[in-house]
Amino acid sequence: MTGRTMTERLALSRFSLARASAYTIQKIPFFVGVAALGVDQLSKSLVRESLPLGASIPAEGLVRLRHVANGGVIFGVDAHPAVSLILPSILMIASLFLCWRYVQSNNQLLHTALALFFFGGLGNLIDRMVFGNVTDFIDVSLPGGMIGVTFNVADLSVVIGAILFAVFAASLVRGTRDHQPQPEAP
Repeated sequence: MTGRTMTERLALSRFSLARASAYTIQKIPFFVGVAALGVDQLSKSLVRESLPLGASIPAEGLVRLRHVANGGVIFGVDAHPAVSLILPSILMIASLFLCWRYVQSNNQLLHTALALFFFGGLGNLIDRMVFGNVTDFIDVSLPGGMIGVTFNVADLSVVIGAILFAVFAASLVRGTRDHQPQPEAP
């Protein structure tokens, strides 16, 4: 034996378990992002293989599967091919750099937001580099066809990541406001 008492060995094992679980909890946002990327790439592959370009299931409806090759930026907004490849990449890298540089936090919400944002952007970047466009397939159209968008899991990841980041930022602002010293009464 190492000469440690049973109490010391139990305390060390509890410390090791706590450290291991803290490490695991810190990795959850990474796994969420990787899972989103995997679901995105798998769903796009299934759509490319089983639904002809331009085809829709059902033919009409509020929500449907529709195979679209998106050469624009997010949600099918038209853009020059160079812009659609470079702009999202620059925005993603700049956002991650700014968060890394100015937000020193172990907040799970922040890390999950950044992971979703990063891996969603990466999913669409992979499509652009491999296929020259992004496969979109979730089509939502209001009756009358006035408003409609077609998107994919990567787009959803980016939007959910941005929403989670906004919630995190709002909580920071609220926390800063709540902890400011109150002026003394005259």
